[in-house]
Amino acid sequence: MTTAVDLEKVKVSYKLTNITEVMEEEVKELVEKNLEGKMTSSFKKIVANHPDTDIKVDVILEKNEQTRYVGSITLSYAGKSENYNNKDKPFKILADLVNHAFKNIKEKVLEK
Repeated sequence: MTTAVDLEKVKVSYKLTNITEVMEEEVKELVEKNLEGKMTSSFKKIVANHPDTDIKVDVILEKNEQTRYVGSITLSYAGKSENYNNKDKPFKILADLVNHAFKNIKEKVLEK
């Protein structure tokens, strides 16, 4: 199964608070890059085990008053979900938060 087929099953929603328009575009590009790269093996495993499932990714990010980034990214499929939340450990760089979240979620999916 190709990545393109897997990504057709992925629906992404965003809730971005106190993040500039330029940074919003960066977040969307980073999410897409992670979905196409880092998450490929996870999506193959999900689709192999649940061929008819819908895959949803919810991205909720916020720039807090200390100008650091907090939020969560949740991957939902087949009645299951994997979540990464960093509200207790804000990131200074938004890209680091997004990349770290997908790395964490990938590891959780692949270990099941």
